[in-house]
Amino acid sequence: MPINATYRTWIRRICELRPKQRKTQVQNFVWLLVGIFHSHSVSLSKNCRQGHQHRQECEYHQTLKPLSGKLGGGGA
Repeated sequence: MPINATYRTWIRRICELRPKQRKTQVQNFVWLLVGIFHSHSVSLSKNCRQGHQHRQECEYHQTLKPLSGKLGGGGA
């Protein structure tokens, strides 16, 4: 999924979850999440399966994957 489509999907869903949150706060938070998701989704998943990365990075991926599934990012 292209980064702009991911942003639009996640911004819509987070706005549903936090309707009274300020728009700029939600936008900045969503760009942060989208950037993290797109930069680590493939490499962390692959490295965790191979067992070459530190345990902390694998735990980070396992924490991020359920969140991305709930937001419609598809996961890695």
